[in-house]
Amino acid sequence: MIKAAIFDLDGTILDSMSAWNELDANFLRSLGLSPKPGLQEDVMALTLRQSAEYFQREYGVPLSEDEIIERIHENIRTAYERDLPLKPGARGALELLARRGVPMTVATATEEHLARAALSRLGVLEYFSAIFTCESIGKSKREPDVFLAAAAHMGALPGETLVFEDAPFAALTAHSAGFPVALVHDEVSARSGDAPFAAVVLHDFAELEEFLDKK
Repeated sequence: MIKAAIFDLDGTILDSMSAWNELDANFLRSLGLSPKPGLQEDVMALTLRQSAEYFQREYGVPLSEDEIIERIHENIRTAYERDLPLKPGARGALELLARRGVPMTVATATEEHLARAALSRLGVLEYFSAIFTCESIGKSKREPDVFLAAAAHMGALPGETLVFEDAPFAALTAHSAGFPVALVHDEVSARSGDAPFAAVVLHDFAELEEFLDKK
């Protein structure tokens, strides 16, 4: 039985993956550098600080970590504060879980103030009791720590906590830690693979109610 839910943010609740894809490449191009193939796959699981370290190491970016982060922030802040929309059906999925008394948290690689800005603007922040970030936990989603912290906050065990993820690598991390996973289809992140281990693949959030009824 599902007693709690953890939602990823980008590509799961927010229709934002295309914006992130363009962000990294555009940052490098602004410095006269050519993005290498597979750039997005390389940085997908990283925090902004880890991404800054990656740009220094792999591209020789002649800026400090803080300078890189600030430039990236300048480009993405406006998107979260003003532009990024919810994915189709996301609001309905949150309303459905709330009606059923399922507590919800967010677990994201995005910085908390950006997540809060977008969720508040879109009127859905109230559905979540907390936002857990990879930066605050100190681990990427290639490790389960952020999911475990979110579940513990809700007083739920992994096996009774449904994790909503669009990225197959993060979904696998959660699954390996004992969480059932709802893989939310996203045109961008779907290119990185699939997740045959998922409890359900949601091509449309409207499919969630039927899945929950079977549980």
